[in-house]
Amino acid sequence: MINELDCRGLACPAPVLQAKEVLEKDAPDCLTVIVDNEAAWQNVSRFLEYRNFQVSIEKSGHDFRVVGTRTGEDVVAADNKPAPEPAAGERHNKKILVMV
Repeated sequence: MINELDCRGLACPAPVLQAKEVLEKDAPDCLTVIVDNEAAWQNVSRFLEYRNFQVSIEKSGHDFRVVGTRTGEDVVAADNKPAPEPAAGERHNKKILVMV
């Protein structure tokens, strides 16, 4: 599934937030985000790399085309996995520190 977002005219963090919404809703293997300023392409690029996408940038006139292709498991999906259960009889040595 390929998705394309036209975020020209939007200031950061709007392009990143729109990209995040598409990734969470559709989980595409490829996402293209078109922006018209350097800060936006840098932030979108950094965000996609964090989410395990290989990123390429194409400049066309005043616009930047940020193309991200999934390279592995999404970081958020990996973070949402439940922690492994301890073996039977295994003790939990957790301590809580309360500072007032």
